[in-house]
Amino acid sequence: MKFEEKQIHLPEHSYPMKTKVKLTMIAALASILLLQSVWTTTMFDTCSEEYQQAIVQCLREATDKELLLRKRLVGPFHYTFRHDNNETTRDIAPVIQMEDTTVQLSYDRTDPYMLSKIEQSALHRFEPLNTQTLDSIFRQLLHGRKFAVSNTCVDLIHLKNDSMISRSCVSGSTARMYGSDILIIDAAQTLGVKAYADAPFKAAFNRMWLLLAAVAILMAAVVAGMIYLAQTIHQQWQKDKEQRLWVNALTHELKGPIHAIRGALELLVKRPERLEKYTGLATLELNKLHDYIGMILEISQGMAIAKVLEKEVIQLRPFFDELKDQYELHAGKEVTFAIALDGNPVLQTNRVHFSNIMDNLVKNAIKYSDEPVQISIVLTATPQNMVIHMRDNGWGIAASELPYIFDNFFRGRQGQKRKKPGFGLGLSYVKAMTEAMDGMIRVDSREGEFTEFILKFPLHDNNDTVNAQ
Repeated sequence: MKFEEKQIHLPEHSYPMKTKVKLTMIAALASILLLQSVWTTTMFDTCSEEYQQAIVQCLREATDKELLLRKRLVGPFHYTFRHDNNETTRDIAPVIQMEDTTVQLSYDRTDPYMLSKIEQSALHRFEPLNTQTLDSIFRQLLHGRKFAVSNTCVDLIHLKNDSMISRSCVSGSTARMYGSDILIIDAAQTLGVKAYADAPFKAAFNRMWLLLAAVAILMAAVVAGMIYLAQTIHQQWQKDKEQRLWVNALTHELKGPIHAIRGALELLVKRPERLEKYTGLATLELNKLHDYIGMILEISQGMAIAKVLEKEVIQLRPFFDELKDQYELHAGKEVTFAIALDGNPVLQTNRVHFSNIMDNLVKNAIKYSDEPVQISIVLTATPQNMVIHMRDNGWGIAASELPYIFDNFFRGRQGQKRKKPGFGLGLSYVKAMTEAMDGMIRVDSREGEFTEFILKFPLHDNNDTVNAQ
């Protein structure tokens, strides 16, 4: 009876879930930050525009209130309008009489502020506008509109001479302040006032700082929540990935005991006189198969990997002697081992996975070599590590493929290698298990000459590294 392995082609590249989650989280966070930035900028612009409009309105109101104060100081005066009842033009000529003075000015009937402008023209001759008072009223009005400005200033300007009559603040202090347009305040259009206040950005910030602080706290909470969610997803992804890796690796290793049991049964049929030896080998492999299935169930149920990787002390000399006997006799090729080690070294590790690591490396050496296969195993113990060199005289590995040989489902691109049955999981399992047991692995190869794997395992206890006498 002969069993054949079928070659299964699996995709070598796929878009990793980790990258998808990362891109999704980045896109979501970027969208939130962008929308919040747009909202904040819009709010700032709106507040700045409202502030500029408030300056104009408050300056107009302040001018009217300051005028009212001066009228109370000067006393009563009156003005009359003389015009033809059939007059249809826009302008008329009012006559303003104050004590013994009469003034005639042009009058625009469409201007809603013309009466106050006339009064300003009349009063300016006797009681000029007080910029200090106007500035104080102007600042109070801005505060009443919830703009807590710290600096304001008002200029009274002679428009026809283009000169400043008076200023409420120190000259030159308005350099970094926002200035309004000139507001014409008299009927003759010779007087104007201009207001200065804090820059719109500063005023908007002073008005919105509490809202901005709340937004900043909210955004910090959102970012922190997104980061925490991303970390949680990443941790779960890592856990699931590790479980999948182990289940895949162990499932891949199920074929080892099955092939060994099959071989033992075939040899038992041919040589029944060795019943005890072959049934013992089959029993040993059945126990290993039982352990694999138990591990797969434990990992699938969420048991910690460390529990599955329980360690024990392994005597390395008998271990490699059994490995040599097994493959020299039953490899299906002419195989020769050369094993070099001093004394009887021991290593504390997981027996099942350490055995699988060595089995995978030996099987690959035999599979990808021409006869006769020569395998050299050299063990070197240092105070900190046990170093194992395994070298074969096989086909070797192309330099361009060396960075990828430990990837899941990767198989050599050479035609003769791809014709060999397999899944491309053996070396990924070797690397994963070596690192899971705190070890390291690297490879050196020259195409057409050799391949050498160097494994390094830590010696956790000095008592485990002494040579048995």
